[in-house]
Amino acid sequence: MQNYSRQREAIVRTLANTVSHPTAEEIYAEVKKNCPKISLATVYRNLRMLAKEGEVLVLHTSDDKEHYDGTVTPHAHLCCPRCGKVSDLPLDAELIKALSETQPEAKFELNFYSLCKDCRNN
Repeated sequence: MQNYSRQREAIVRTLANTVSHPTAEEIYAEVKKNCPKISLATVYRNLRMLAKEGEVLVLHTSDDKEHYDGTVTPHAHLCCPRCGKVSDLPLDAELIKALSETQPEAKFELNFYSLCKDCRNN
């Protein structure tokens, strides 16, 4: 079980050190640098468990891939339909308060779809 623990820790660390909202395949490529024996199936299994425990967010975007976010505090996302980039968008404190008052354990995913700055400039 110790190996599983190190692999899971590496996945959490990878998500904590990025703001890019990677896919499982991108997380796998990064984690594999330090854990060469890890499999893609192990990454997927751990991401499912982390999401179930509320330690990571799973984002469903227009590119039909699941993206993962290590920031679990309430926030929205800007999703670029051209390049697939996902960026954090802060939410107004009043909106967060209103959402949490409706049902404290409710979960929401708020995604805005618009071209990112790089795609708008090209």
